[in-house]
Amino acid sequence: MCVLPGSLDSGSTVLASGESPVERQPELIADRAHALATCPAQAPGPWVGSDAREVASDARQTRHLGSAIRAARAQFDRLTDAQRGQWWLDHPNNRVVVQVTRNPEAVLAELRERVEDPNSVAVELVRYSRAQLNEWAQQIIAMDDIGWSSVGFENPNNRIEVQVRGRADEAWQQIVRVVEPCAFRVEGGIVINPF
Repeated sequence: MCVLPGSLDSGSTVLASGESPVERQPELIADRAHALATCPAQAPGPWVGSDAREVASDARQTRHLGSAIRAARAQFDRLTDAQRGQWWLDHPNNRVVVQVTRNPEAVLAELRERVEDPNSVAVELVRYSRAQLNEWAQQIIAMDDIGWSSVGFENPNNRIEVQVRGRADEAWQQIVRVVEPCAFRVEGGIVINPF
């Protein structure tokens, strides 16, 4: 089965000729940049292979990024809603990353003019705007019957992360009726422990 990345309109699922409707969430692939631009549900996390201690250690080392963070936020705020993805701190690489839905080269060039160290900033091309992901996240939150325990989209993966108490495949089948299959991932079997 092949979802045709780049050819999905909001709320519609387009499949290769002769294929059946989408039956399960897309598999993760190794090419993060390609996945972010075409089908973020396939994108591996930015720190695959790093353990939590390494990322925490790297987070302490990024304190010098203050000016890059200010420049990235200002650049991010100038983008239109349709172009704006997320911005995030890439701790292992000591840089700030701005995600955009179009014109990444122009955004990067402008951003690099505003910082002392051009390597302290990066731009990623992503498929979905923050506004679009927010709209879909609100639709998922309204789905009381899927048993979600969390729904979030403000992450470096340009997708909605859904955690459910029950089975991931069942929740995914319900969500895909209203949200593009490349725009979210579901993790099931989440246990909420009261304090």
